[in-house]
Amino acid sequence: MKIAYRASRIWLCVGLLFVTLAACKSNSAIKEVEKLYAQFMDSDIVISPNLVYGGAKSGISRADVLKSEYQLIVYHSEDNCTDCSLRALLQWQNYMKELPKGVLVILIFRSQDYQSIERNLKMYNIEYPYFIDMDGRFESDNPSMPPQLPFHTFMLKHGKVWLIGSPVENEKVRRVYEKALKAI
Repeated sequence: MKIAYRASRIWLCVGLLFVTLAACKSNSAIKEVEKLYAQFMDSDIVISPNLVYGGAKSGISRADVLKSEYQLIVYHSEDNCTDCSLRALLQWQNYMKELPKGVLVILIFRSQDYQSIERNLKMYNIEYPYFIDMDGRFESDNPSMPPQLPFHTFMLKHGKVWLIGSPVENEKVRRVYEKALKAI
């Protein structure tokens, strides 16, 4: 009986130790995310002239895109499957219609396959301004942008990062966007 009691206490202590370590690990992960967020927030974003502009169907010129006061950037890196990224944009279609007129949605794809991007955008009937980054210029010109996917959707206000996260994939982020966009 005493041995069983000691064994259960040992397992309880091991379990508590594991939970404590897991909590510490998640606290460090939270601190890392907060650090990345702080570094990215208010940073200037550069859209290089080297990026291929493909937004003629949107009726908006490259110059008008670049001087837009509010820009919602959706960046798809090479780590994303291009077809998957484009299918995910279907979820964006309704959200994009809800945005105030002063907010311009800009899609940026890191890909060397220009024709595949064009074909897929046409297939999914997506007619928003977009850029194709064939040589990784967007990431190198914007070193403050973290490599983690949740940071690849953000809104600019006067060329600076103003809001971070996907309002389509996260309800809390959506509420933050809605509140901020009411002021526009």
